[in-house]
Amino acid sequence: MSKPAPSPPTHMRVVNAMNGTVCRLTLFIGDAGNVYVGEDRSPLTVSNLRRHLSAIVPVGDQILLLGGPTPYKVPKDDSFRDPEVLTSLCTDGEIAAPLVPEPPTGTEGGIASSPPNAADADADARSSTRALHRLYLFSRAALTVHGPDPPPCVLGPKTVRLPTEPDPSPVTHALRGNPGDASPPLTLSPLHQALEVYERQFMLQMCRGRALADGADLRMEACRACISEQRNMSDALRAAASNLANHRNNLVRSHKEFSADFERRTAPHLSLLDNFEGVLAAAGAVSLHPALSLRAAASGGSGGVGTLLDTVPVEKERHWAAQCTTSHQRLAGLFGQLEADVRRTVDDRDEEGREDDEWDSAIKDLRRRLDTEASERLASQGRRLDVLIRNHGESVRIVMGVIGNRSDATSVDMSSSSVADTQHAFASLEDLSRNHAEIVPSMESDDVWLAAFTAEVADAKTRATLQVRARLRQISAAQSRIQRVLSELSVLREALQQQCQNLVHLEHVRELPGAYREFLAEVRRRRAFSAAFSSAVAAVAERAASMRGDETRARERFLRGPGRHLMPAFFDVFAPTLASPPPLYAPPAVDTAELASLPDCDGEQALAEVLPVAEEAGGTVEQGNAGALIESASTVLEGGAADRAVAEAERAAMLYENAALRQVVERMGAKPPRSYVEEARAVDKARGADFAEPVDSVKKLRERMEELQRDLDVARTEGSECKLELKEVRELAQREAKISHSSFRVGDVALFMPTGRGIGGRRTYLAFHSSCPHRYLNNDSIRGNPDYVLGRIVLQEEHVAGQGRESNPFGLHRGTKFLLLTVEVVKVP
Repeated sequence: MSKPAPSPPTHMRVVNAMNGTVCRLTLFIGDAGNVYVGEDRSPLTVSNLRRHLSAIVPVGDQILLLGGPTPYKVPKDDSFRDPEVLTSLCTDGEIAAPLVPEPPTGTEGGIASSPPNAADADADARSSTRALHRLYLFSRAALTVHGPDPPPCVLGPKTVRLPTEPDPSPVTHALRGNPGDASPPLTLSPLHQALEVYERQFMLQMCRGRALADGADLRMEACRACISEQRNMSDALRAAASNLANHRNNLVRSHKEFSADFERRTAPHLSLLDNFEGVLAAAGAVSLHPALSLRAAASGGSGGVGTLLDTVPVEKERHWAAQCTTSHQRLAGLFGQLEADVRRTVDDRDEEGREDDEWDSAIKDLRRRLDTEASERLASQGRRLDVLIRNHGESVRIVMGVIGNRSDATSVDMSSSSVADTQHAFASLEDLSRNHAEIVPSMESDDVWLAAFTAEVADAKTRATLQVRARLRQISAAQSRIQRVLSELSVLREALQQQCQNLVHLEHVRELPGAYREFLAEVRRRRAFSAAFSSAVAAVAERAASMRGDETRARERFLRGPGRHLMPAFFDVFAPTLASPPPLYAPPAVDTAELASLPDCDGEQALAEVLPVAEEAGGTVEQGNAGALIESASTVLEGGAADRAVAEAERAAMLYENAALRQVVERMGAKPPRSYVEEARAVDKARGADFAEPVDSVKKLRERMEELQRDLDVARTEGSECKLELKEVRELAQREAKISHSSFRVGDVALFMPTGRGIGGRRTYLAFHSSCPHRYLNNDSIRGNPDYVLGRIVLQEEHVAGQGRESNPFGLHRGTKFLLLTVEVVKVP
């Protein structure tokens, strides 16, 4: 593979979560925009990244978390193709560091820490990069219970070694002159030697002050780096806690959905199991039609089938109900255990957050003390060192002012003026020494405080390392518990599905009375259809036979009349079939097997009962309003066989339509027309009506016919209205069943699902779609926060996401186009 063209390197930050150090990986950008990592310039993938980090943590023990603005998750190769992520992780303009933890600030068994300048830059920039992406590296081996404890953190220097001898005196160098001068060493006079002793004391104090100031600088740099590492460890712990919260939220969401489904399904199950004996009793209270009982007896049965309960294997169903009850109780117990596990997992969140907040407070307190007390003492050390340097320079000036002349410095006999100058120098040096005496002890006192503070910071780092490992172990254990609870939830969901399938047999018993009523209506309708179909076929055959008889008679009249005068050519050439009879039509026989197999579960129809009674009375039922159902017996008898067949076919068709209409009405919950007839009969019997008297029979029959006609008209009207309503409902359901998902236009029906919380705490709803993103529901179309919204689009408004909550209510990237849909709500839960 060809290497990418040279490009200025950038550096990606990777934080070692176990000790807080920052490692930097060198990145190169190719000409095509591809990103490469390391000096070997391999493509930036998760596997190559792990390989380059193996110097810190072995590949098999690595756990990577990437996040910041988004929840922390295990990164994928696509995660590093996002320019925003790379910009957040990379720091340009820095010298590439080797891929090992940076050298420690202390050398006595301490943990490796970042260089002080990098730590300072990281600490200063932390407040401005809180929202950027961060990549944290965890060690799986360190999270095990049997993993070794980390070594204690030691920050140096622990002690500052103060010099016991001063540096070379500038006075001696000044008296000796040039370095190449070969003159013998000078011997100073006793007074001048005493002055030089003063200079030596000032030089020793300055050297000690410099050592104390340098030690203070080293301690402050070590403390800054150590506190920055603790801050990094705290952030890494927050990242792990964020990842745990993501898993916990997934558990809570799955548990909420399952709980709602569990309650919705098990409530009817419990009602059915608790009242199963009542269900059996209800089946036992429904008597079978006598025709069914006779058929059961004729088929070789015991003859004891008299109720619906006799068709049910009662003992088997009871045994199955007992097993389902045991299964339901076990399922309820497992659900209660799941509830307790989820509650315990959620309750641990508050305690964990409290511990993390306490640790953050401790780190902030250390940082505050570093920026105030420790920084003030460091500044004091610097100011005192400046005073020591100035005093030493002043002492050198005073001494050189007295012994600057080589002849005077070596002369034993001094002039009176030299003696006076020397005495004045002694007085000045003595005053300077008194003012100088408390500076070094003060610096030593501050050095003791800084040493104690450094040790406190190191101890805090040691405790923080142990705490991070303990908390990460807790987080790892919590994630394991969450996965175990999710596994239990999955098993419980499958068990609930199996329980629903098991209870189907018992639900059949519960629905048996209603199914039996539908069965009777279906049998009546099918029998009416068979009769109507047979009558229609017979009417057609009879009509064809009648037409053929008429045609035969007409042909005979022609052949016996004008036809007998025709020449043979008309019969042989012009019309060979002129003397032939009309064609014979023989329709196939109707298969009556279905009619024979159906029991006669329908009593005599009201109209079938009226006609024989009228004929027995010897009268004629007058035709009332238009559309009267019954004709007089004489009118029917006057017609031919074809008319009788047609009338019978129409009657059978009417009975079939009546049976079908009654079935529809009964399904819709209305009273069947037959019940009106039965109620009228009951009223008549209560009034003592006597239909046996021939004088009143015709009149009463006419009144009954008119009443039945009105009831039938009402029933037909109601049935027609019900059919229209049913048709409209089906058309509406068919239209609304087509939910748009690949395109959205005004008039389409869309399904909106909640995605989060928006302005004012209200839910935001996104349209269910395929490759049509960013279509949100206008919350003015709904009330409250339903779990979903099914609505017909009435308005579409296009917007562009800007900066700010008002112009970007859904948190999209700036410049993203989105549509706000106003709908007419069709359905909400």
